Amino acid sequence: MNYLEAKVRYKTMDEEGRRKTANETYLIDALSYTEAKAKLLKELETAIHDDYFITGIKKSNIEEVLVPGGVISAKWYKAKIAIVDADPQTGKEQKQNKFLLIAEEDVDKALERLQKEISNYVIPVEIISIGDSNIIDVINHN
Repeated sequence: MNYLEAKVRYKTMDEEGRRKTANETYLIDALSYTEAKAKLLKELETAIHDDYFITGIKKSNIEEVLVPGGVISAKWYKAKIAIVDADPQTGKEQKQNKFLLIAEEDVDKALERLQKEISNYVIPVEIISIGDSNIIDVINHN
């Protein structure tokens, strides 16, 4: 997968009826920046009813998105794992980092889901970190 992160800024109303600026980050499965922008604009047509501005699109280090049962949760957690392997030339242990995004209700369930996922790996894997993500939605390939 090729994921890009897009940041969007728009005006909204707070609980007291005052206008405030909101900033949101979306993760988009796209092959190019142009495709990512087109997908984001299509998504924003229905999601935001006020003026919005795409402040940036950049390549994401997230390589995989885990969604339980195909249902998207309201909370996304970012995990960093290290795939442990031996260098074929030197035989020394080397680690390759990989980032995943996990949709779950809370961090404990996200960790449980991650542990279940990495149990399917054939080579050793270490969980380096898991925590809140600033991503509010994932826009996948259709």
